[in-house]
Amino acid sequence: MSNADYYLHAKTCPECGKRFSKPSEMIEHLIKEHIVDEYDRFLKYEEHSWREALKKKQGRG
Repeated sequence: MSNADYYLHAKTCPECGKRFSKPSEMIEHLIKEHIVDEYDRFLKYEEHSWREALKKKQGRG
């Protein structure tokens, strides 16, 4: 079974183990909770790091 086949039939999130009644609900959860939210957190961390580096370069940190 390929990864694509798994996601077409799976009802359990591979990231957190949460169970769903339909594969489409699991896919929606996976995208919202594990892809989008994680990427948002990553961007916030990167922005913070970038601002701190800029402050240090300008002698304010």
